[in-house]
Amino acid sequence: MFSYLLIIGLIYTRSTVSYPNAEHNACAKSIKTPEKFDCVVATKCTSLNKLIRQGRVVYCGSEVDTSTAKVCCPRSSRRFVRQAKAPSEKDPYSIARQKCYEYSDARYVTKITPSDFPNEPPIETRNLDCVKSQALIYGGVEAQLKEFPHMALIGYTGRPDSPINETEWVCGGSLISDRYVLTAAHCIKSGNFEAWWVRLGELVLNNDTDSSQPRDFRIMERIPHPQYTPSSMYFDIMLLKLRENVQFTPHMRPICLYTSSVLASVLHNNALITGWGVTALGEERSDPLLKAKISFAADRECTATYKGDKRLAKGYDPATMICAGDEFEGRDTCTGDSGGPLQVPIPDWTCMYSQVGITSFGKFICGQKNVSSIYTKVSSYIPWIQSIVWP
Repeated sequence: MFSYLLIIGLIYTRSTVSYPNAEHNACAKSIKTPEKFDCVVATKCTSLNKLIRQGRVVYCGSEVDTSTAKVCCPRSSRRFVRQAKAPSEKDPYSIARQKCYEYSDARYVTKITPSDFPNEPPIETRNLDCVKSQALIYGGVEAQLKEFPHMALIGYTGRPDSPINETEWVCGGSLISDRYVLTAAHCIKSGNFEAWWVRLGELVLNNDTDSSQPRDFRIMERIPHPQYTPSSMYFDIMLLKLRENVQFTPHMRPICLYTSSVLASVLHNNALITGWGVTALGEERSDPLLKAKISFAADRECTATYKGDKRLAKGYDPATMICAGDEFEGRDTCTGDSGGPLQVPIPDWTCMYSQVGITSFGKFICGQKNVSSIYTKVSSYIPWIQSIVWP
């Protein structure tokens, strides 16, 4: 893996807000301080960023919907509550959410069969054609066919006209539209080689008998975040524009983008990492696509773990990064997993995932227990992604 808030203009108004007793009591039981806390939608808590930095976010009455997660908010900060957006004000995340609904339809395949009766039209049926994940990479297990159809491999060659059989598949990525793949900015190069290819629909590398339907696409444009610099790991996010559109199939379809800066508490232990990276020290990268379940860690953990790390001269940034790992088994991303997705299942949509993070970097030894890795926080870059992918 070693190869990684949007500030919206807000209108404030003085107002009085009431909260359900059950939710209020949840905060009172969870936070033992003289200061009073109330359970509110995260976007209405004006001190949320401060709570995040201090690692003091407590979730209460959480909603699955990413835009309505609730947190325990200091009552003193309620003097200024965010006013609802005016109808004319555009939701900065609306396009990503709309596309998520649109792409969810690609889970279904339509089958047309002739009618048993003459002069009757053929019968059309729609059925799900996907595999729901069962709950790595370092310490992971093999993924199933069609389980992660958004997974992408990024291929590197010394020249743009090099044949595909000379390609080195080094980084991972995720398909987010019919033309773009999301990955890490540090994946723009691998040594002296540049990223020229994207492979979609793959399951097991170097295997033509696994029933997968991989297809290779030329990269037309590499678009790293404008603030990314190779000397550090901040702004470690990049878009790859493909030369041609992707036709969605059960083996190739996009992942959704997680649009909230706050994770719903029900998702905290349901994060999945996927990739073809190495599985143990000194070993080659994995041929089969691997998956593993990890958990989101407190920001203070990565703040302490990466203090003094030259790759983070200004320290760990909770506004643009996510800290995640596995406390007990040491499941982790590793070399070759860079750029791949940190994802959570969408509870009410079978076979659908929402990408929360991008595999960025970790400590120099993979899979250490109680040592989390760092992932680029996708929600922080939604406006930038939308401006390029869906202008």
